[in-house]
Amino acid sequence: MAGFNPKRFFIWLIDGITFMLVCLFLFAALFHTATYINKKSIEKIQPRELSEKLRIEVPQLAEYLENAGKPVAIAFMDFTCHQCQELWPTISRTFEKLKTSYELILVPESADSSTPISKIFIDHNHSLRTILHNPYSPSLVILEPGKSPMMISTIPAIRKWLDSVLRAQKNNQSVTLR
Repeated sequence: MAGFNPKRFFIWLIDGITFMLVCLFLFAALFHTATYINKKSIEKIQPRELSEKLRIEVPQLAEYLENAGKPVAIAFMDFTCHQCQELWPTISRTFEKLKTSYELILVPESADSSTPISKIFIDHNHSLRTILHNPYSPSLVILEPGKSPMMISTIPAIRKWLDSVLRAQKNNQSVTLR
């Protein structure tokens, strides 16, 4: 049995320190990415800025939003995108349940006769996307009277918001029924 080898111990020590530094770097990178994704998934848009730009750039939509009488969700979808195709049935079913509480407007990347909703806004020159700081597809923009508009631009955040609104509506209905 050989004795203590300082050269081998030094190599083992350097390997261990290198491994720990790589792990620390990866952990920091993942944490920073997760924080960035959460921050970017729900963004607040200034209400005055939005309403002024809507009136100028897309007056028909601005007028519709003012006369809706309830909160409006604008869904940006690209039906050539696999994620949008998977998410759309969930959004559609949820807003069917929420039709007394929310209005849903679809803004497809492109529309044809098979686009699955009647309230569609075609954003030909992407002015609405520009006003809303180019939301991704899929994304939801929630416009509620008296509140800052909210952009939700990740699928987990969209699902979380839909679940919370359904739960809130269910709780309100159960209180009303009692």
